[in-house]
Amino acid sequence: MLDQQKESAFAVQGASRLDIKQAISNVILQESQALTAVANNIPETASILVNKILKNTGKIVFSGIGKSGLVAQKLAATFSSLGIPSIFLHACEALHGDLGVIQQNDILIALSKSGTGIELENVIASLKNNKNITKNYTVLICCNSGSLSSLVDLVIKLPLEREACPLNLAPTNSSTLMMAFGDAVAVVVSSMHNFDKN
Repeated sequence: MLDQQKESAFAVQGASRLDIKQAISNVILQESQALTAVANNIPETASILVNKILKNTGKIVFSGIGKSGLVAQKLAATFSSLGIPSIFLHACEALHGDLGVIQQNDILIALSKSGTGIELENVIASLKNNKNITKNYTVLICCNSGSLSSLVDLVIKLPLEREACPLNLAPTNSSTLMMAFGDAVAVVVSSMHNFDKN
């Protein structure tokens, strides 16, 4: 009897593995389709961003909250690796004294799937109201129009139909899109700067 139960359990596990593999494949396919949609519909403002970074004499400051913040961290590291001075600034920490890391001529790139976020709103408002920092350029990379759109100098809205998450909640397609777009900008800027192995 025990052997039959074991065999039955293994059979179910085997079938589940097939279903799990297909489910994983489906999620990856959804993310790849979302990437293809962006690749075929690069926002016009992307060229403006690249040119601003090319002419920038300061550093790039990436900021965000939640999963967008984690993507911002990764992009700051990628930009730095490709010869573009960059740092990550957590929006909450910025409001508790770390805003001073942003200096004259720095570019702030905020990431937010929804295009909203009270912390980022406060960060951008603080920059705009700081008379000692008058030459900052602010950018928003998002997937939806929100309150931040009217506060920044440049909006890059990436096309997103839905998340790969069945509930359409967990950042999956959106975080992948922002990461890939940021990587692409970094590579293009680095190439245009003639950054090489040396």
